[in-house]
Amino acid sequence: MNRNVHQLKDEEIIYSLTNQFDTTCFNEISKRYETKIFKRCRAYVKDEELARDLTQDIFIKLFLHLDAFKSGGRFSPWLYTIANNTCLDYLRKNRKKYHVKLSEELFEQFEDISELDVDHSLDEDLTMELLEELMKQLPPQDKMVLLLKYSQKLSLKEIQEIMGLGESAVKMRLKRAREKITRLHKTYKKIKGFDN
Repeated sequence: MNRNVHQLKDEEIIYSLTNQFDTTCFNEISKRYETKIFKRCRAYVKDEELARDLTQDIFIKLFLHLDAFKSGGRFSPWLYTIANNTCLDYLRKNRKKYHVKLSEELFEQFEDISELDVDHSLDEDLTMELLEELMKQLPPQDKMVLLLKYSQKLSLKEIQEIMGLGESAVKMRLKRAREKITRLHKTYKKIKGFDN
């Protein structure tokens, strides 16, 4: 390798790894992305130890599937797709025994999703519990698009790349997910007698 590994673009490092495994290159790509992947995993599972385990699994998958990276493509969306799919697979497999907890920060971000009309007579803890319940009722793909948009704060273009969808499909999926969570909240309010 002619240049110092720190000067290489992600795609150049992956090309080198694909053609001849070099621990220096793998360490460099891990250093660049480990914290970002860990934060993404933690946004899904809300457990630091589990997020670390998932992060490790993701980098193992990266190593095992280097040959699947398409030459000319961008590395980060490809890696984030592996990360999101790994987290979603975990949530699917552990749906019954695993409870997704929304942090206070995530709760504040979800206030922007749509006119949820959260009843402010409820204290914050109860409202967060309600949002947890609403999120648990969404299909994994809807949950994923909302987390990418409101927790990870990704742009529509980044979400397109990660999910492999066109702009209109991402907008439609976001719209449907917002509508679902709004309907779920309205139903909850009727059941509980908050709706006059």
